[in-house]
Amino acid sequence: MGAQSLARTLGGVKIVAAEDRGRTLEDAERLLDAVRRLAAARTLDDVTGVVRRAARALTGADGVTFVLREGEQVFYADEDAIGPLWKGRRFPARACSQTD
Repeated sequence: MGAQSLARTLGGVKIVAAEDRGRTLEDAERLLDAVRRLAAARTLDDVTGVVRRAARALTGADGVTFVLREGEQVFYADEDAIGPLWKGRRFPARACSQTD
């Protein structure tokens, strides 16, 4: 997909400018695909799957974790990492480095 067709897809927003910040059009296409998939997501599993795949692809991270705050607890709802971390576990929010 070329720069002009991508800009039209996004309602005229110029994605080409993202290249100036070190992003590629491929990254913009991945992000757009993730937004489309999120718009179609109907379950928490759908949402977490889209987010973790997009986060790893866009950042090049070794892993990602999808964490939900539940009152004074955090719930590690999903992860995609080199090895298992804390998926399915809950911890006190105050034990996390950043909860705001």
